[in-house]
Amino acid sequence: MLRIQFPESACALVITEADEVILVEQWRRLHSVDTLELPGGVIHPDEEPMSAACREFGEETGLGVSALDFVMTLDMDFSMSIHRTHVFYGRLDPNAVGGHSDGEVKSVRSMPIGAALGMIANGGITHAPTVAALYWHAGIRR
Repeated sequence: MLRIQFPESACALVITEADEVILVEQWRRLHSVDTLELPGGVIHPDEEPMSAACREFGEETGLGVSALDFVMTLDMDFSMSIHRTHVFYGRLDPNAVGGHSDGEVKSVRSMPIGAALGMIANGGITHAPTVAALYWHAGIRR
C-alpha cells in the first residue's frame, strides 16, 4: 500500500485590533493557482507546534503576534497519507515585529472575518486549515 508521510505543520489564525484576519497570498505551483491561507508551514525537528506557528506567522507576514492558543489538530487525509496540521489562535501585536520572509508569500492581506467567510462560500478560499479555523472562529462568536 502506498503511504505518503508529510512533515507536521502549524498555522495561526491571527486577528487584528479591527477584528480582521491576517491571510497570505501564495502561488501554489502544483495547482497553478494563487491561494489565500493562514500563515503557516512545516514544524522543524525538535520544535513545538506553537513555536512553529509563531515563527511561520512572523516569517510570512513580517508581523508579530501575541501569545497563541491551541485551537485544533487536523488530520488532512486518512486515505493514503499522514499529514497533520496544528491550528492556533492569537491577536496581532502591533508593537512586535516578525521574522524575515522566505519569499514564498506574494502579499499579506487583512480582511473582515465576514468577507473571508464569504470567500469560502464562493470558492475563493479553499485551504482546509484556513476554512476550518475561520468557521471555528465564527462559531465561537455566536
